[in-house]
This record gives sequence, structure tokens and C-alpha cells, in this order.
Amino acid sequence: EYVQRLMSAAGITEDYRTMSAQMNLVEWSMFNGQWIGQVDPRTVAAFKSTSGVEQAATAFELNFERPAAAHPERRTWAREWFNKFNGLEISTGYAIPIAQPVTVTSEFGWRVHPITGAANFHNGIDLVNG
Repeated sequence: EYVQRLMSAAGITEDYRTMSAQMNLVEWSMFNGQWIGQVDPRTVAAFKSTSGVEQAATAFELNFERPAAAHPERRTWAREWFNKFNGLEISTGYAIPIAQPVTVTSEFGWRVHPITGAANFHNGIDLVNG
């Protein structure tokens, strides 16, 4: 509810669950009182230009999420994920893992779970053939 109210205040009309809407909110928040400068980098401009993965993870956590207790393990996770993606070449295509014809039966993102009927986040794409 808090995020939805912030998006309303920011004039963001996209679905609050999408990455695009959330990044628009982060951008808006930096300039509208959400950035509190609790840790270095203390300014939005410095945060955007920081090259330290661990420092950026800490600044984001303490300035945006503001947890009751810090989570220093996030610096390690940020470094691990940065190392996995750094220098990764983006493929111009993709391989279809099953024989064609292929039908997508469930996309990546929020959906109604086919068994429980509850809303849940599906972190894959379901494909069938034949």
C-alpha cells in the first residue's frame, strides 16, 4: 500500500508490480524526499556514478529500504551477482529447448497459480509442444 501511494503521488500509472514502474519510483524518490543521505554516497548524483558494487548495495538499502537492522550480507550478494553478469555478452537470439511447434502456457511475472488459485510470482516461462 505504501508503494502504491508513493506511485500515485509520483504520477506513475503503470502496474506497481512491474520493474519499469518500480524503477520510475526509485528515480522519482531520489528527487522527492526519499533519499536521506544516511550513508556514502550522500547525493543522488554520487550514487548514480558510484562504481563500488558493495557501496551501492549498502547505500540503496539504508537510503531506500531503511530496515530496522542492516543486512551486511547483501554486499556479498551484490558482488556475487555483479561478477556473474559483468562482461556477459547479450545473445541476439535464443534456443528453443523443446521441439516445435511451441506454445507458451504461462509467462514470467504475476499470475494466478494454476493449482492454488492464489496470486504468485512466476519466475519462469512454461512451454509445451505437441
